[in-house]
Amino acid sequence: MENNHPKRNKLRHLRRKLRQIDHLERLGRSLNADEKLKIASKETIRHELQSIKATVPLNLTVNQDTIATADLISELQDEPDAKPENTFNDDDEQVDSLTTSSSNNEHEVPASELIGESLKRQFDERGGDDQLDPSNSEKKSQKRLKQTSNSVQVDTQQQNNDEVFDQDLRRLWRSSEFTVRTLDGHNEAISSVAADGNIIVSTSHDTTVKVWNSDSGQETFSLRGHTGSVTCLVLLTADEGDELCRYLGLVKMHRLALTGSTDSSAILWSVTSGEKLKSIYAFNTITCLVYVQSEICIITATDSGKIDVWDATSGTNLRSLTMFDESYTAMTVLGNYLYAASSDGIIKIWEVCDRDLILKFSLDRFNHDSNIELILREIHCLVAYDDWVFYGDDGINVKAFDWKSGIVRKFYNHVCESGTTDAIACTDREFISSSYNLDTAKGHLNVRSFPNGEYLCSLSDDSTNKISSISLTRTRNGMVRIVTGGVQLKVWDVTQLPRSNKRSSNHEIVFKTSYIPYYLKDATPSEYDSSDADDTEETSEIENEYERTYIPREISKSSSFWSSCVIL
Repeated sequence: MENNHPKRNKLRHLRRKLRQIDHLERLGRSLNADEKLKIASKETIRHELQSIKATVPLNLTVNQDTIATADLISELQDEPDAKPENTFNDDDEQVDSLTTSSSNNEHEVPASELIGESLKRQFDERGGDDQLDPSNSEKKSQKRLKQTSNSVQVDTQQQNNDEVFDQDLRRLWRSSEFTVRTLDGHNEAISSVAADGNIIVSTSHDTTVKVWNSDSGQETFSLRGHTGSVTCLVLLTADEGDELCRYLGLVKMHRLALTGSTDSSAILWSVTSGEKLKSIYAFNTITCLVYVQSEICIITATDSGKIDVWDATSGTNLRSLTMFDESYTAMTVLGNYLYAASSDGIIKIWEVCDRDLILKFSLDRFNHDSNIELILREIHCLVAYDDWVFYGDDGINVKAFDWKSGIVRKFYNHVCESGTTDAIACTDREFISSSYNLDTAKGHLNVRSFPNGEYLCSLSDDSTNKISSISLTRTRNGMVRIVTGGVQLKVWDVTQLPRSNKRSSNHEIVFKTSYIPYYLKDATPSEYDSSDADDTEETSEIENEYERTYIPREISKSSSFWSSCVIL
């Protein structure tokens, strides 16, 4: 690719302007006149960009199987080797329906049920419940000998079961059809969403927090208490909410939610009654927050790099620490581990112990022994599962690493040469990431299996713009439900209606999932993975790139799929 071609450089310059505008739109604060003027120019910039792309020689653009719209997605899907299987039959619907595994949902069906008998047999071969009885040591020894003698057979059986499970998961996603509904009510962009069962909570730059019935799509409450853009949200599980209600001395149990805002406040809400229960003040814009059930504490993070630990019942500040040089951009909690990312591309992990934070991992501290060049750019989203961390940034790939073993992977998340990954959601079966085409302002969802990262399918209704937040739950009949927030608030439900790809009334769109062979390729560096020192055009702070290095630890043969060293 001829990076110095004048038209190529012009494309890069226009995309930088679009990235600057995208960065301004994320801020959620009042903009000055110059900033508003920049935002107003984005459609003109996109028109100029598309005009140039139409005249650029093919060898100056990225792979020509790139996708800009759902029309092209459909074309790729119709390729003979890419067609999905037929929809479920009646029996399949009852057993194999797409489900998440979140412990937040009382209707949960564990994903392991598809291979449950195999797992049970392996448990029995290892001694089962006899392992808990010290008087049965002789019996346990015999079982261990049996396990050893049959280890090859067990491994082979497990491998076969895994293959069957992967095939089932692949078939389920690629044969599914979705109905998409748009929930109208917010006046500005949606910053975050959370869903559990038939409850949806959404936050917006319009300063409101809204509660919805996801089955009917009706707004239940519009909660007002913030005076600035609402930036972040946590919907506590039913168990977490009940326990905290008892600590707060509430007679009635409530579903609870926490929100943070540019007004420097965090508010605890009852989404059952619409009441404001408690608020705390952090003195800086709150960009992220989490609730740690084992410690009965709230942790807030700000745009100044500061992190605060609060007693959830009294609102007392317990710790105030500066952990990042830049703003926090993403945060999650898994058990007693806190995961956080910053706008300069750093990820840190702490253990929360006695309401204090003990640093366990910092991505930038592995730059002394490296054979992997890691370009750090602003991180927009982050999820954790077991020891794995998945995150998205201003690059075209989703990155993943095991923070204990050091294994690093990346996955194509865009088929265009510029885009951002703003949201990721994860279950024990799959992870779903948002894809945003900076050139066209169109967004869609990509689904991959977990943990091997196999591409399963894509979801696009051809009318979705940027997706900045994703939440996964299930309907009463166990079907998967995806809720997305961004420019629009949308609910994506699996349906058994006849395949049509046509629009229907009441803001509903019906479409079938798409299979894009391009996503099967090994990921390559983003357009901005090289230094732009020779580019004299205007740049913004979000384009600054810092090279870090990192050497994974020794990796066992059993992890060979994940063991390749790559440029993130």
